Amino acid sequence: MANGASGNLDYHRGYPAAYNFKKRVVVPAAGSKEICLNFTEQIIIESNESVDVLCWANNSENYTYPLPNHPRVAYPYALYPDMDCDETVYNVTDGGNVTDQHGNYALDEITGNITLIGTAFGGSMTNTSSYNITYMTRFDTFVSPLRVRKNEPITIKVTTSLINIFKRTFMPPVPLAEVQFEIERVVDSNGSVSYRDYLILDASDSFDPDDGSITEYRWAVWDNSLGIYYYNLTGMKARPVKLNLAAAHNIEIDLEVRDDTGMVSRLSQRSGNISIP
Repeated sequence: MANGASGNLDYHRGYPAAYNFKKRVVVPAAGSKEICLNFTEQIIIESNESVDVLCWANNSENYTYPLPNHPRVAYPYALYPDMDCDETVYNVTDGGNVTDQHGNYALDEITGNITLIGTAFGGSMTNTSSYNITYMTRFDTFVSPLRVRKNEPITIKVTTSLINIFKRTFMPPVPLAEVQFEIERVVDSNGSVSYRDYLILDASDSFDPDDGSITEYRWAVWDNSLGIYYYNLTGMKARPVKLNLAAAHNIEIDLEVRDDTGMVSRLSQRSGNISIP
């Protein structure tokens, strides 16, 4: 189950035990999804096959037979040491009665081979009967909880694929900015005339390289490390009226742009802030 940023849920049912490339959660560009892994605590797989006794020529001797469909063939011990498998042998010739394992056969839990005990060693199975064997395989999906101290790190591994499956390549917008110094004539209530300097912040040269469009322009301005605007001055061209150039010094200006796919880029992350001493 995947939870998108909009709150919508999309369900992915029938995931196999192994990763399938065709069944995956798609995360949109500049988006996110909360992924919930709803596994059961234990997976049980049932299967069966016939035991081939045709090659058991001497009924009195032990006979080892590699079971081709034993779960250990598909799940080797080296990779799945915690797999638990219960085997039951049925005598088909004797009406499907269960054959007692004790004294009749032995199973190798590492290789999955079965050894039929010959009559000389106390076994009662014969090479003239037909036998079936059933398997019940259990996988524990979660290990027992581990105690973790507060000062110990917790590592979580997530398998992801970073490939482009879009019809076109998505790239972040490129912020370009320039600062224009302007002078305005100010007349007060007494008719006195003065002149005041001010700034015009211009981002009209910014562009989106993936043939999209820029939808937002946000400016940040600092006066001697004091934030006057923090990406809340908007517009392709903007005038920072709160900035008093007569008293300001060590001015820093940054520009943040967002395109039509939601990708964001800042001038400070590319060429650096604009500095005015």
